[in-house]
Amino acid sequence: MKTISTIIAAAALLGPCIASQAYEATFWGEDQGNGDGNPLITSWPNASGASSDFQSHLTGTGTETFEEFANGQTGPYAINFPGAGTATLSGGDASIVQDPGSESVGRFNTTPGGSKFLEIDQNFTISFSAPVAAFGFFATDVGDFGGTLTLTFTDGTTKTVTVPAISSPLGGSVEFFGYIDTDDPFTKVTFGDTETTLTLTL
Repeated sequence: MKTISTIIAAAALLGPCIASQAYEATFWGEDQGNGDGNPLITSWPNASGASSDFQSHLTGTGTETFEEFANGQTGPYAINFPGAGTATLSGGDASIVQDPGSESVGRFNTTPGGSKFLEIDQNFTISFSAPVAAFGFFATDVGDFGGTLTLTFTDGTTKTVTVPAISSPLGGSVEFFGYIDTDDPFTKVTFGDTETTLTLTL
């Protein structure tokens, strides 16, 4: 299993440096873990730096931290991105997990002051109520078992982007990945994996 604890989305409310032009870019940072018994639960400068760079290009972003969901709650999840609309996260074998802190086996919350994350197994989809031009997330334990995470963006056509995480990293690694496409805002993001089963912690 892997986890996601923060998802960031933005509508067509982009920073002045890119609002008037077609712009496509990816943002990525990863901090290698110390093994499942010693997770990076306090600092991940590479991932945080990538997130800050991504958000510096945007205005009107909305963030989902999963803190409002009950521990153990299963999907589908109605999620809200203030300033960017709403979305539904569906598919996979997902549940909300209370952060185990230092007892983590490589999966933990990455939201400052937060205590929950989404743990999910198998491919899943986030469908937006209106097109968005930017999407980013923090995740832990990406790349287990030699798999490579892929994201497919749908806007009438599809575009697949490979997340450049280290394959089979030490447990407890933290990653941020962000994507902006002002020319082709999208209504759906599908998480997949080169392995037959995706396991992700958000």
